[in-house]
Amino acid sequence: MRQHHAAPSRSEQPSRLERARSVLSDEPTLRTPESPDSPHPALGHGLHEWFPATGLPPFAVLIGLAWDLVDLHSTTWVYWVGERCWPYPHALLRRSPDGHDRRLLHRSVFVDAASRADRVWATEVASRGAGPRVVLGDGRGLSMAESRRLQLAAAAANTSVQLVRPDIERAELSAAQTRWRVAPQPDIGSSQAWSVELVRSRGRTDAWLGHGRARRWVVRRDHATGTINEWQAGDGGLVPELVRGPAPTPRTHIA
Repeated sequence: MRQHHAAPSRSEQPSRLERARSVLSDEPTLRTPESPDSPHPALGHGLHEWFPATGLPPFAVLIGLAWDLVDLHSTTWVYWVGERCWPYPHALLRRSPDGHDRRLLHRSVFVDAASRADRVWATEVASRGAGPRVVLGDGRGLSMAESRRLQLAAAAANTSVQLVRPDIERAELSAAQTRWRVAPQPDIGSSQAWSVELVRSRGRTDAWLGHGRARRWVVRRDHATGTINEWQAGDGGLVPELVRGPAPTPRTHIA
């Protein structure tokens, strides 16, 4: 027997309309950097793209972002999509005299997706799951339509999607919420360092950055502990000790 469903009441219609607008909006809701949910705009909901100057994925920076979310929510799942963006497992550990913190490693899922179509599909499926999660993957060759689809999926599910793309693809159109360029800096003592520059932002992220906030940071990783230090604002030039140092030696992986 056919069932008839009552039409939504007038009081229900506005809320449904607002939900639809929030999913389809060009400016999805972000965690604000002033809240503990987002120390910096790279952790907002939506699609974020990374363009390393060396051509190698910026593992240290991405691992640092993943740790921020795992520290914030112990149930966070971290998906690494595409073998090119798989870090060495030991790089996911934090080391101390008391032992190793393995939470990030235990919460990581490595997805073997070889073709561009498979990577896009896997990224979208991973981003739509329930619960706190971050998706980090290989974004080579991403089209505008595919980036739009991933941006909408990530915004609708409140997921942070971080894709690594070749620097030459910065000229390609994209619906990403933010775009970042990462370049290695000279080692300082027992640390590795990178310059992280925000090259494009959209919506509320751009409004936040308009209030005198930095668009360039220095990020350091301590060799001994594997800990990523807080992002240090570096607008107007990098800190002097970084500028004076020798040219960095390229690294293939974080050790």
